[in-house]
Amino acid sequence: MENDADRKYVIGLLKDIRDVQQEILAHTAKHTQLLEQRVADARKAIEDSLALQRLGLERQRTALRMIIPIVIVVILALLFLVLRYSQRCAPTYRGQCSFDSLPHEE
Repeated sequence: MENDADRKYVIGLLKDIRDVQQEILAHTAKHTQLLEQRVADARKAIEDSLALQRLGLERQRTALRMIIPIVIVVILALLFLVLRYSQRCAPTYRGQCSFDSLPHEE
């Protein structure tokens, strides 16, 4: 009888172990699904981020293509004005320009 009781006890333990393993497998499967979903979400976020960065770079290039010629024109206009008025300007004793020497319109 003792052998039969031991057998039932061992069978009960094995069934308990099997049940716990099945619970662990089910729990692991749920976690695997959650992780796969998070990885998919992360990939989507990375793709969106890269797309926004590309869009930002395109807009930056467009802005630079518009701004650089404007800046060059402004610099050239300032250079023209400086050269034009520096030739007409009579230096004073301090090395500064006296605008009294410029022609006045009346």
